[in-house]
Amino acid sequence: MEPYILKSSFLQRSPRVWRDENNLFARTSRWYQILNLFSYCRTVQISKDKHEIVIRVRKFWLMISLTVIPFNKIESVARNHWDVCKGQIGITSDGIGATRVTEVWYVRIFVKGIPLPVNLFRFTGAGARIVGGWWQMIIGGLPFDIEGMQDSKSESYGKLVAEYTGAEYKG
Repeated sequence: MEPYILKSSFLQRSPRVWRDENNLFARTSRWYQILNLFSYCRTVQISKDKHEIVIRVRKFWLMISLTVIPFNKIESVARNHWDVCKGQIGITSDGIGATRVTEVWYVRIFVKGIPLPVNLFRFTGAGARIVGGWWQMIIGGLPFDIEGMQDSKSESYGKLVAEYTGAEYKG
């Protein structure tokens, strides 16, 4: 029996993304801003008219940093994955490994002349790990797991960034 994975956007933290005909915007979610007492907010604006990406980060209510990246400096758009183990190891649907993980997906751009990628946004949430255990041999393990939608949301955002900038997408 193939396990069933329940997906819910409630189980992930991702930026609010919206667009108009010439701009793509992403901003730290309102819920995350509230949890941080509005001390942190990141806004990324990709403008087709100005051919640039503007990254504005507000920290500690007053400190604001601004980064402008012209489209002609962008080599590619990439999406990277990282699992953060919650400390429980056991038998999963993939074998022995972490039974509780938080998945982190980064949407990044590679810029000419800069060796490290520039992070645009991070999408974080519960990762699916079907848990078994000693009872897996008896009853076949748990029939379902829950997962956030961070994978699909980061994929959509990465493709939109590539579309707006005209850069190669390496998903």
